[in-house]
Amino acid sequence: SSEGTVALANALHQNSTLQTLNLGGNQIGHEGSKVLATMLQHNSTLQTLMLGYCSISSADVVPLAAALQQNATLQRLCLGNDIYKSVHEALDPQLMLMMTCVPHIIRNFVGEEGAEALAMVLQHNSTLQTLDLFDCGICHNGALALTTALQQNATLQHLNLCHCGMSDDGTLMLATALQHHSALQSLNLFGCGISNE
Repeated sequence: SSEGTVALANALHQNSTLQTLNLGGNQIGHEGSKVLATMLQHNSTLQTLMLGYCSISSADVVPLAAALQQNATLQRLCLGNDIYKSVHEALDPQLMLMMTCVPHIIRNFVGEEGAEALAMVLQHNSTLQTLDLFDCGICHNGALALTTALQQNATLQHLNLCHCGMSDDGTLMLATALQHHSALQSLNLFGCGISNE
């Protein structure tokens, strides 16, 4: 719930040891996203934040992205709606049962607005190494913004854009970005609708 997220986020203002936080499958929603954004502005140890299936909307991503402009330690941000990855990361087989059987688990929708906000981060942030947007509805314009931002980023190593709805135009821009981006090691474009033309 958002109340639980508030309590955790407040605790992380003072915590100096926690490096990984997986909140996947929890309905943190709008209020939870806001307090996590505030936490990211102050916390200096968290390196991985997992937020898959957390009812996060495109409007909720904007403050999270803004916080990353001030955060100098987060290396991995996962907003993707990937059940199997969430289970693997949590090391909890019960999570699979919960996420496949309980209908109220709501997917994240980063959308174009959220993707554009994250793209702004990539132009300036120098610590983020992994960005997971698996099936987050970023669509054509969001994918274009992210691929354009890659040309100004020198640290991102892993980008997951599975099922993002990238067009052929977006693919061409991505190909151009890859010619200039020397850090990217893995790029997942599964199910993006890329044609053979």
